[in-house]
Parts: sequence; C-alpha cells; structure tokens
Amino acid sequence: MLPLLHRLLPRLTTAERRILQQLAVFRSAAPVDHWQAEEEALHALVKQRLVQRDGQGGLLLLPALRRALYDEMLADLRARLHREAAQIRATHGEYTAGAYHLWRAGDENGAVQLWYLHQQQEVRRGQANAAYAIFREIERHRLKPRTRKALDLLQATLLQYQGNVKQGLAVLAAADWSDPSELAIQARLLEGRFQDELGYPDAALTSFAAGAATIGRLLDQLTNYHFRAGMAHIRQKENRAAWQALQRAEYAINALRGNLFEQ
Repeated sequence: MLPLLHRLLPRLTTAERRILQQLAVFRSAAPVDHWQAEEEALHALVKQRLVQRDGQGGLLLLPALRRALYDEMLADLRARLHREAAQIRATHGEYTAGAYHLWRAGDENGAVQLWYLHQQQEVRRGQANAAYAIFREIERHRLKPRTRKALDLLQATLLQYQGNVKQGLAVLAAADWSDPSELAIQARLLEGRFQDELGYPDAALTSFAAGAATIGRLLDQLTNYHFRAGMAHIRQKENRAAWQALQRAEYAINALRGNLFEQ
C-alpha cells in the first residue's frame, strides 16, 4: 500500500489530502457534516473510491489506506488530528470516542476528565467496556493528582459493571482517599458497597463512616465559607446579598447530598 500511497498523494489537491489525513485517525465512521464546507473535495475522493459513505451520515476510509496514512504521519500531525477528532466526537455526544482521541493525542488528563463528566450518559449508551479498554492503558503517573483519583474511581466503577467487584475493590484500596473531596466521598461509598457485597460488613461500615466524616468536613467548610461571605455583606449593609449567600449555601449542601444519593 505504501508505494501506491506515495504515487497517489501528489495527484490530490491540498484539500483532498487534508481530508484523507483527518479521516485516517478515526476508528469508525466520521460524521460527514464536519466536511460540509469541502463538499467538492469530498465528492472527488468518493468518486475515486478513496472515501466511502456509509449511508448513515458517516465517512470511512478503506482500512488499508487508513493504516498506511496513519503510519506515515509525523507524531505532531497525528496528535493534532486526534485532538480535532476528539472535539468532533464530543460535539456529537460520543464522549468515549472523544476520550480515545484525547488519549491518542497524549492528553490523558483530558481523556479522563471528559469521560468522568459524561460517564452516566456513556454507560447508558453501552460504552462501559470500550471506556475501560482505554483507561486501563493510561499510565497513572502521567496524570495530575486529582485526575489520577478520578481515573481510579472510574476504573473501579467500570470493573463493577463487568462484575469484577474484587478487582474494583483492589483499585480503590490502592489509592489514598483521605482528602476531603467529592471524589473521596464517592470512592468510600463504592468501597463500602464492594466490601458489603464481598461479605466484609465490618470493613463496609468503616468505609461508610469514613465517607460520612468527609461529608461532615466538606459541609463545615462550605457553611463557614458562606457564613463569612454573608457577614461581609451584612457589614456592607447588603442584606439582599447576605440572603443570597445563605441560599447558595443551602443549595450547595443539597446538591452535594443529591450527588451522593445518586451514587
């Protein structure tokens, strides 16, 4: 395929070559609407049978051509095209595919953060196994501390969906959840569920108690923050702003409680 590729590319226009390179980073059909402004170049590629329409609004390269183009790319170009592909997938609500492209672009932090924000939607779309295949390849030491904990929590959750509770518990047990954060609260809750399911009720109660203690610390901090803000408004005779600070405190506390009960 490489000799053919080297003969083919010089005959194409700049726009045609660009489209081929963009499509080469996609593992499955890419949405045709992204290339609406380049319909002429796209039509020429379809006519030459270099690009195929899947009949459902998607574009595909021949597998051999895709691999040859991908392997020939310089690393910087490949990373840039993966970042573009991630944005395209995310725009279309395909967050697992978006996370894959961010990972391939070298943005492991972005991959974890994107999927963490949309995990419930992606699980409903049946993407749990595909996501786990991505996240098990990510090297934890390359992540920021908070993102590393998000990855641990995601992996444990995805292992739960696979029925591998014991391994999920091992992932959580290997991490430090002593910090007062929502991630730590969710991890303690999941850890307790795992322990209870595996027949360790005493350990489960310890995990639940640790999570409850973290909630208490967060609520104390939140209450103190809004109290200070409210007092500052009162000193400035801004009674309405003080009342709003109180309402924000109540809203934040209820939101935190709601997030926990959803887990």
